[in-house]
Amino acid sequence: MVTVLLALSISLTAGRSDGLIGLSLGLGATTFSMFALRWVIAIVCRPFTEPNEPWWRTCFIIFVFLLKVPILGGAIWIVQQMGSVAMGHFLAGLFLVYSAMVGWALTRGVPQ
Repeated sequence: MVTVLLALSISLTAGRSDGLIGLSLGLGATTFSMFALRWVIAIVCRPFTEPNEPWWRTCFIIFVFLLKVPILGGAIWIVQQMGSVAMGHFLAGLFLVYSAMVGWALTRGVPQ
């Protein structure tokens, strides 16, 4: 959380409003994308014989997973229209989210 706040303040200082918007879109769209992917992986890893799982929850998670592509594409399109400063900050936000996910995965260790 501290890293995100530091990145947002640096982005506002270095890139003004374009940089802040680019970083915010990068963080938001990539975080949404990662959570959608994680939910789908949880569905695939769960046994199919689990009777307590409502069917609408699975359908909702699949819908969110399919929605991540247009959301990420729309964010990229918006940032591309803003210029190179916003695109650089968008990519920095994308990098922060993926780095956090790698760090989270490494701290979990190998399942026994």
